[in-house]
Amino acid sequence: MDDSEGNFGGNDEIDPADNGVASETVVSEAAIARALAQQTSPSELLHAKYAIEVAKGAKIFPAGECLWTPTNNDISNATGGDFAQLVGWQTQMQADVARLNGLVPPVSTPAPGREDPGVVARVEDTHDFGGPSVRPAPTDDTVGVLAAADPAMLKPAQFRAFDIIRWHLNQTLSGHEPPPLRLILYGEGGTGKSKVIQTVTEEFVARGAQAMLVKAAYTGVAASLIDGKTTHTIAALTVKRGDEQTVSDKTKAKLQDIWREKRYLIVDEFSMLGKSHLVRMERSIAIGKEGGEGHRAGITWGGVNIILCGDLHQFPPVAQGSQEFLFHPGVLGNGQIGIGRRLYEEFNLVVILNEQMRVTDPIWRDMLLHLRRGEVRRHHITMLRQLILAQGSEAAAIDFHNGPWAEASLVTPRHAVRNLWNANGARKHCAQSGQQLFVCTAQDRMYNGGDVFTELGLAERYAVANRSKTDSRQHKKDLPNVIELAKGMIVLVTQNLETDLDLTNGSRGTIIDIILHEDEPPLSQEPIVVLKYLPVYVLVKMARTRASKLNGLEEGVIPVEPAKHTMRIKLDTRAGKSITRTVHRRQFPITPAYAFTDYRSQGQTLPYVIVDIASPPTGTLSLFNLYVALSRSSGRDTIRILRDFDDKLFRQSHEPELLIEDERLEALDRVTKQWWQQMGGEARQLEALQ
Repeated sequence: MDDSEGNFGGNDEIDPADNGVASETVVSEAAIARALAQQTSPSELLHAKYAIEVAKGAKIFPAGECLWTPTNNDISNATGGDFAQLVGWQTQMQADVARLNGLVPPVSTPAPGREDPGVVARVEDTHDFGGPSVRPAPTDDTVGVLAAADPAMLKPAQFRAFDIIRWHLNQTLSGHEPPPLRLILYGEGGTGKSKVIQTVTEEFVARGAQAMLVKAAYTGVAASLIDGKTTHTIAALTVKRGDEQTVSDKTKAKLQDIWREKRYLIVDEFSMLGKSHLVRMERSIAIGKEGGEGHRAGITWGGVNIILCGDLHQFPPVAQGSQEFLFHPGVLGNGQIGIGRRLYEEFNLVVILNEQMRVTDPIWRDMLLHLRRGEVRRHHITMLRQLILAQGSEAAAIDFHNGPWAEASLVTPRHAVRNLWNANGARKHCAQSGQQLFVCTAQDRMYNGGDVFTELGLAERYAVANRSKTDSRQHKKDLPNVIELAKGMIVLVTQNLETDLDLTNGSRGTIIDIILHEDEPPLSQEPIVVLKYLPVYVLVKMARTRASKLNGLEEGVIPVEPAKHTMRIKLDTRAGKSITRTVHRRQFPITPAYAFTDYRSQGQTLPYVIVDIASPPTGTLSLFNLYVALSRSSGRDTIRILRDFDDKLFRQSHEPELLIEDERLEALDRVTKQWWQQMGGEARQLEALQ
């Protein structure tokens, strides 16, 4: 399991906490419907509805109610052959995971320019993280992992970072013991950090040292973009933070299996790592290196060489106080936060990438540079206002139904806006394609021992509907109660199903078929159909995957099955106590992908994008929100702002600690460059150019 919530047991428990269904509550279908409707606050819903009205005014969505007559009704129920095929695909997927982890001999490498596609389903995680036996290429739909560059083609700063790592690897392979490598590859989005990572990866492969390298990122989608794994996986961490002073023998054995041969770790998007998370990673990896190759007792990380890549002006750790941010100075004492800062300060080599390769518009580039520093000028705000989709404006003179803007995504900081935009996007797709829209309600049951599961009664369903009030943090991790599916719909995976195959939280694809439950009644001819049962699986053509071609399917097509999740609810007894019960939910871990949050957009380049930076009904937007959203685009020709915004948002200042950290890293960059020159780096660069 990568970043998903751990399962609870199935037994009922007595709990004195009183946050469940009150004994005096009269539960009815109407009460359940009200509770579900109240999961989104009225102010958030109004904020979202206004966003849709603006979109209708810009002709992104139809002005009135979206009505259509289905013309494509080629959806069928599952048969025995479908189940047999599914088992075969799952077997292929499991073999792909083993192959990609070096557990079995690799299959032949696909021809250049072709991708190695595959299956979505949950598989057991493997423990070896050897280098890639297959180097995938993206499909035509979206941008995937960047291909490695010839070192001679790298920009000067890119080459310097690559050469430092290559020099250190040469020293290691020659049997020397160079000082532990602690390197930060720093730079804004679009400066080529991913290109360096892929070129370094190819160097390890060329030297036969791929088994020594691990690549990771905090989120599944960021890990996928560098052919890596999540930091939770490589450090055998759980999402829950408990007392981790003791490590079980089983976990220790797993860690040592993972890290026995590993010597180098690259972590991308390091701004998302909190200090405590860094401490947890270091401790686990040090345990994993005990007795392994290159282990150094008394050295942090067990002697593993660490390269951090990213930009501290991107999102910091979510739902954590600023004291957890890496750029905040250390805290007195030996707590996790103080230790985390000291671990971070061990990184004494820094290479800053400054040459922008993604943003081609100089005016847009200038605005982003000032926004990154918290120094936006009035003329920047004037320029941004020219991009607002106001009725009659030049910015709104766009055809959102044909051409490149038809595929534009919305980036928003609010989940309510995302959800409502996706619902409208799904209906727009169905109206244009003549497809039916299928409403899939989650299957919720309670475990009663043995093989017995029972359906939820009114009280249990009401408690589930109220989880957003009684357990809001866990509620956000729940599989949704209802999702909508249609053939041809663009979808987003919402769980880390298998990072080895790029089936991660945030990966995208297109539904090409829906296999209904074998007992699903005949479908009506209505445009929107509420299914009685969850479909058996849906076939999705992923924008990117490392799985091999599945028998009988096109490249990149995989079956996605319903995922499973458990959640706890509390019911009051007549005796005045609370009974905790475990609900087992099945639902598809996918959602329409016509809009997504700014957090999920981090690290992705979007060809055409609409951003929503209007002041939210509660809270505010930080410079991190603004910078991440606006930096998804390469220039003014490929971005529009949905609605007006508050100038004050752009007049904010960054925390002084972040600017001080920038200065510290810039000083280390200069020192690193001088050291590299003294070590003959420039001569090696000239040699590479010849």
